[in-house]
Amino acid sequence: MFNGEYECVLDDKGRLSLPARFREVLRQRYDSRLILTTWFDNCLVLLPYEEWEKIALKIKGMTSLTKRRDRAIQRLFFANSNECELDKQGRLMIPQRLRRMRNLNKHVVLIGMGDMIEIWAKEEYERYKEEIGVSLEELVEEIDGLQL
Repeated sequence: MFNGEYECVLDDKGRLSLPARFREVLRQRYDSRLILTTWFDNCLVLLPYEEWEKIALKIKGMTSLTKRRDRAIQRLFFANSNECELDKQGRLMIPQRLRRMRNLNKHVVLIGMGDMIEIWAKEEYERYKEEIGVSLEELVEEIDGLQL
């Protein structure tokens, strides 16, 4: 599983070197295909193809082409999804369009989220943490039936 928080730097060409721990998980558990796409809370998400496919099937199964809102959901989800692979140095190329959409400049934060990796502009992530302003304990108390 992907976990942890890592501060990283985008190079001038928009490449991001994934932490060794994330590369290890990818190598051990998944094939080389990855999907990079826009995500909630103004970040990007990097998913192994198998994990992206699970989400894509859920979206297709829960939406209808006859409903305008559902078509918009599908368009936005699929149009912003880019298949990619890491290069030999373990770097990910983030397309300029996605960098602009999520205001990614030089400093980014990678967040391991179990079966996916979120990619945040550092300033946006700091703003997000301030905005939620609660502790894990406070959030967990709101989940009914969580048995740890």
